[in-house]
Amino acid sequence: MRAICRLYELKWVELKTNRTLKNVVTFSEFPFPVFTYSLPDPADITLERVRAFIFHPFRESIAGKTPKEILKMEVLRWHPDKFDSFISPKVCEGDWEKTKEAAGLVARWLTTLMAEI
Repeated sequence: MRAICRLYELKWVELKTNRTLKNVVTFSEFPFPVFTYSLPDPADITLERVRAFIFHPFRESIAGKTPKEILKMEVLRWHPDKFDSFISPKVCEGDWEKTKEAAGLVARWLTTLMAEI
């Protein structure tokens, strides 16, 4: 589980900082906040799976943060407008719709979690 948490953060750093990534990231390689290396289908992103991952103590990047701070950080990462404009050029064209659908589910679950706090 530590490895998946670390990989999630590393992939997001690469997505945010690598300006040369164009049309190369596949749906199965995308860093979704669930405990799996490869997600077969957007429907596999459930509230329970997102909650378990987002607040897991193995995530080094959340150390010392409150649940509200953690969610704020993730909501910014998965915000649909930012996601569409910044991430879409990096995702393989044939995988974009599936990736966008999954990202929409993540955003919805994060909003649900924010309402619970």
